[in-house]
Amino acid sequence: EKFAAQAGAQLIAEGTVIDLYGCPTLLLHGDDLCIDDKDYIAFRQQVRSPQWQQQILAQPLAARRALAAQLREKSQAMNSLKAEDIMDVSQPEVIRVMQNAEVTRLIHGHTHRPAHHTLNINEKAAERIVLGDWHDLGWAIIADKNKTELISWAL
Repeated sequence: EKFAAQAGAQLIAEGTVIDLYGCPTLLLHGDDLCIDDKDYIAFRQQVRSPQWQQQILAQPLAARRALAAQLREKSQAMNSLKAEDIMDVSQPEVIRVMQNAEVTRLIHGHTHRPAHHTLNINEKAAERIVLGDWHDLGWAIIADKNKTELISWAL
């Protein structure tokens, strides 16, 4: 909240639908679209549990940082063993979520495979835009009434 205030940003709930120049657009982190990665879905369920979060937050900051580093390392090791398609979004899940939200545009991260995908939902043109991670490049979407563009720049 403090960072958002300092950056002039607004925190939003997961699954917020915005009107982006007349186009209903769903904003998601995107991890819940990766339904084929059963290990990740189980992990996600665990870390979003209020009891688990309470246990972790009760620990000293140094212990929480050590745990975060440990989990990151384990995640990277496990991901190196998984098939690429398992770690990506499920196309049927993307379509289901977009239909439920009644949108023709979805913007998400999580997979960090930056791209602008076109798809067809109920015979309507739709799009999915994936933001990259902020490791070597910064990523953003520039939108106006005429176009929506995925851009990057060196950090």
